[in-house]
Amino acid sequence: MDFLNFAIHLPSFGLGFLAGVLLLVFLQQLRPILRQTREAVKEQVSSVKAGLSTSIEVRFRGDVVKMLQTNHLAAPLFSLDEIALPARLLAPPAPIVPDGEIPIEDITTQTLPYLPDWPEAPAAFGALNLSLAEAMSRGADLLLVGRPGSGKTVALTRLALRTARQDAELEPDLARRVPVYVHAAELALPPREANKPLDVLYNALAEKVSTIVEAQLPQFLAAIFENELALLLVDGLDEMPPTAQHSIIEFLVDIRNRYPGNRLIAAAAPEDLSAMEPLGLHPVAMAAWSRDEAATFLARWAELWQEHVVDEPWAANLPPAVDPLVLNSWLLESGDTASPLALTLKAWAAYAGDGRGPRLADALDAYIRRMTADIANARPAMEQLAAQMTLTLNPVIARNAAGRFVSSFEDPTAPEGEAASASPVEGLADFESELDALLETSDFQDEIESLKTEAASTASGGAALLTDPFLTEDLDSLADDTPADKGKGRKGKEVSGRNVRRMLPELVKSLMLTYRPGSRISFSHPLVAGYLAGNGLAARGGATQLLPQPPWAGRTLALEFIAANGDISSLMNPLLDDHDPLLRTTLIAGQWPRHAPANAAWRATLLRTLAGLLQRDDLALGLRLRLTTALAFSGEKSIGSLFRQMLGAPNPSSRILGALGCGLTRNTKAVEPLTQILYEASGLLGRAAALALVAIGTTPALEAVTTALLQGDETLRKAAAEALANHPEEGYAVLKEGATVDDLAVRRAVVFGLARLRHEAWATQLLETMQVEDSQWVVRNAAQQGLEAMAQVGRLRVPAPQPPLHETPWLIAFASKHGMGVTEKSAWETVGLALREGSEEEQLAGMDLLRQHPSAARNNLPVLYQALTGPDGEMREAAFFTLWLIGAAGVDLPSVQKMGLN
Repeated sequence: MDFLNFAIHLPSFGLGFLAGVLLLVFLQQLRPILRQTREAVKEQVSSVKAGLSTSIEVRFRGDVVKMLQTNHLAAPLFSLDEIALPARLLAPPAPIVPDGEIPIEDITTQTLPYLPDWPEAPAAFGALNLSLAEAMSRGADLLLVGRPGSGKTVALTRLALRTARQDAELEPDLARRVPVYVHAAELALPPREANKPLDVLYNALAEKVSTIVEAQLPQFLAAIFENELALLLVDGLDEMPPTAQHSIIEFLVDIRNRYPGNRLIAAAAPEDLSAMEPLGLHPVAMAAWSRDEAATFLARWAELWQEHVVDEPWAANLPPAVDPLVLNSWLLESGDTASPLALTLKAWAAYAGDGRGPRLADALDAYIRRMTADIANARPAMEQLAAQMTLTLNPVIARNAAGRFVSSFEDPTAPEGEAASASPVEGLADFESELDALLETSDFQDEIESLKTEAASTASGGAALLTDPFLTEDLDSLADDTPADKGKGRKGKEVSGRNVRRMLPELVKSLMLTYRPGSRISFSHPLVAGYLAGNGLAARGGATQLLPQPPWAGRTLALEFIAANGDISSLMNPLLDDHDPLLRTTLIAGQWPRHAPANAAWRATLLRTLAGLLQRDDLALGLRLRLTTALAFSGEKSIGSLFRQMLGAPNPSSRILGALGCGLTRNTKAVEPLTQILYEASGLLGRAAALALVAIGTTPALEAVTTALLQGDETLRKAAAEALANHPEEGYAVLKEGATVDDLAVRRAVVFGLARLRHEAWATQLLETMQVEDSQWVVRNAAQQGLEAMAQVGRLRVPAPQPPLHETPWLIAFASKHGMGVTEKSAWETVGLALREGSEEEQLAGMDLLRQHPSAARNNLPVLYQALTGPDGEMREAAFFTLWLIGAAGVDLPSVQKMGLN
């Protein structure tokens, strides 16, 4: 027990205890200093990080502004800021909510069905428009719908530019966001197991941003997506076939699931809205240009041409200049001005003096000749390439594959640096023989799989020519060729590996083609690709191979231009034997006459079919107005007579369509009968006549509407005032003057016209003045209602996120009336019950829910078909619109006969 024998040395113990107490006191005193030091270091580190983040954000925003200024067709001439007009969207219909706020309707919502796929008619009659920023102001993410050339790219680009600049006029939620603009063709998607979706966006952006930004881009993208700051804009999704779209949609779903809280806009074609439901997007349609917008654009073009082009050295080779007023007047009167891209091409051809005619096809031909003037055999080579891409549903292919497609048009013996000068006859012969072989093959699967394999390959080496980065990338892609194929073209002809890709860089520099990430390539614009494919296939029976393809932009455009350049008479009978309840195939064909020569053999057959269908009053008004628009823009001179005859039809709906058709064609011979209808008819027909007369826009037509404002009954005065709001030159002046006349009936009617001008500051100010200062209570009250109508647009016509179905208030109230509850599982059963047994308002609200969830509509098709084939009215129109939208979203629509209905 020796270990128990110990003694404490008291002096040592005391000193140690004292030292411990002093150390403890010292640490206690030091703790606040350490905490402050630690916090100061943290703040300094955070400040440095914030500074770096702010620096990279500022640089990235600057790069976005710089790279997007050239993101439009006329980039060789003008910047986007200089030439672009503000993009406008068709305001979607207000949702139907039983016992909810009642939408205030104007003359267009009362007269015109919603036509997102044929926006020419709404533009002609002044339908309500929204800006893209306004359409996003309530928090909904959007699917931007429009045909190629409708302005989707410019709309997305302008929003990206405004967001990059943090435009003070944007909603705060948008202004704080960082725009990430990508084209669908730039999304080189890795295998799913890669599990790094932001790497795809990095690869799409890396070559576009500055070197400083590129070095920090992965971390920056992660930061903005994790902090819910990104505005992702996906252009070109509408240019992809369904299979390619499906992969991109899955990628975007992954992005949204991993990084919620960010905003998304994607582009879509009217015939394919399959991205809508999986991505939770609200479809909004691009508005076509009105005549006034077209005139504004042409005036701006003339000014910029004089400022930037006329004094250029190369401009000395242009033909003698024509007075811009004459040119612009001719352009406005020469045909369709509703498409921004079409009018751009036509204006360029007119001012450059190389136009070949008034049609879009003529303007496209002039554009392609102009841009490829120094590239021998460019036209047949591009037709070969476009035809292959379209037939194989592959608009983005590997560069080495593209090189093989065009190799037979290049001269392997030409000195390096000179344009290829192969014989056009030899190149065309190769093209025709290859195309014939492809067209004679009933199954394209082997070719498709081959192109998919090539598209998936990446560069694996190659020489680097620093003097030409475009050529460098093509030489890199050459390494994908197998040794047996090197030195040979598509037909096995000996060609120089160094020269086989010479044409592709030249076509890229000419802006015909665009390099894409992953050693891929595509045409710069689908309209150019469609025109070239249509030309290449027109004389070779290519339409028969395109018809079985699923709907996509490449097919639609190629068919249009095949019709413009070839005889498709043999297709008319099978094509027009359309059992689709929405006549979608017939309406696709309805786009063709505007591009075709007047003496095309098939044209008369198609126009007679459209005219015959137009007379059927058992079809929905929305469908018949689409047929009316197709005929009005067909370019057929005798169509005006048809519409004038319809003004005397016994059926009221035919008379309404006749009036609208006269307005669309600006038929001056119809002014007298329309004036008679204006005074004799009421309701829809009277409103249609007023809209038509203002659209015609001649002095007698406008005088007739002005007289109706001054002398008509209350209903007629209101219709006249609302119609005059569509005419900036004369109509605005009439409304301003009418607000001050002694007749209170005129002043009250004028209020309804002013209420339609929500984008005009003077109209709002005038209404505010009338609300306060007018001597008559009835006018002051009307002005207050007009201001409320303006404000209501932001509440009811702007898309907004919707609650989960089982939390929808009106659906819960409906179920309660039937002694039911609404759960997540039973919600759609309740919607089905509302569609079958609910009031008309509840049925309309149920259809609105089906439009938001197309996949759920499959179980309710019988109810929709019954409404479609039922009496004329709001239910039929709602059923047609619902079927159109869910059909475009991918729901199969059987014929009316298969549904057991006649």
